[in-house]
Amino acid sequence: MPHIVDENTLHALMSILVVVFPYYHKVFPNNNPIMAEFLINEKTDFYKEEIMYLTNRGSMYRLDKCMQTVSVLLQASQSENFFNENDLDIIIGVCLRELSTPNTSRTRL
Repeated sequence: MPHIVDENTLHALMSILVVVFPYYHKVFPNNNPIMAEFLINEKTDFYKEEIMYLTNRGSMYRLDKCMQTVSVLLQASQSENFFNENDLDIIIGVCLRELSTPNTSRTRL
C-alpha cells in the first residue's frame, strides 16, 4: 500500500482495512493478518499516519470502525508502541469533537 500514488485510492483501501480489522481480530485473535501488516517495522509509521488521518476525518469516514481499530491496537501486546502520547491526545480530541458536534451533514466541513 505505501506504493500507491493516488491518494483517494489509498484512503479507500485503508478504510477497508480499518473496517475489517476488528472482525479479523475477533475471528483470528492470534493470527490477524492485518495486524501483522500494520506492525511491520518499515511500514508502521505509514499505517499509523493513515489511521490517524481516517480517525481525524470523523464520522464522515467511519469513526466507529477507526475507534475499534485503535482500541484493538492499544490492547494488543505486540503493538504496545504503535501510538505515542501525542497520537492518543489527537484521538481523544477527535472523539470529544465528534461527541459535541450534532450529527448532521450540514455541520461537517
